[in-house]
Amino acid sequence: MDVTPILQKAAEVGRMIRRTTIYTGYVRLRDEVNGDPRAKSLMDEYTRMAGEIAMRERSGDFVEDFEKDELRELVERIGEDELLVDYIHARDMYIMLLENVRNSLMEMTD
Repeated sequence: MDVTPILQKAAEVGRMIRRTTIYTGYVRLRDEVNGDPRAKSLMDEYTRMAGEIAMRERSGDFVEDFEKDELRELVERIGEDELLVDYIHARDMYIMLLENVRNSLMEMTD
């Protein structure tokens, strides 16, 4: 079977997603965070720390309490920043939309 029609439909779904308020809101806030050096630095630091701790825990390495405390403090600082709270909410909504699309596709293939 030729997969071209499937890929064309996938591209159409992608275009539809890009027209949603979920996507446009996410992109607007992502760009705003990336344009704010302080906000971007906080998010980059969170991504680095959370990823490192998660990787170490998965591999069975010990994570010191002070490291977890530093991450908790960073999460609190992020939670006090309205732009970052809005961005994280928008990102979560966008991810949820993509997961729903993926789940719909998976239901069809089962």
